[in-house]
Amino acid sequence: MLTESPIVEANDTLREFADRAILSGNKNQWQRFLVKDEADQLLGSIRLEALKNIPSNQWSDYQVREFVQAIAVDNQVKSDKSLLDVVGQLENKAHKPLQSSVKTAH
Repeated sequence: MLTESPIVEANDTLREFADRAILSGNKNQWQRFLVKDEADQLLGSIRLEALKNIPSNQWSDYQVREFVQAIAVDNQVKSDKSLLDVVGQLENKAHKPLQSSVKTAH
């Protein structure tokens, strides 16, 4: 459900992000958070592990927007798409053959 999804503001500092993400006391710790801008537009996502790349005493110096990763286009759905089309898109994605990089010996 969207209202339960972890969403953070792009302008939040990493300190604010860490406070909300880690110190919330949520027993089911999220690892990835959606990031929105001031106009409530989805910018992408940030992984909790982004905090590991910056010393904690510098978290207040960086904004979440600096660590946003774009969401792949094939994982996006247009808001005017019907639910049936969305389900079809998800089914097609799930049934794509896996490509293997392992070479078999003949």
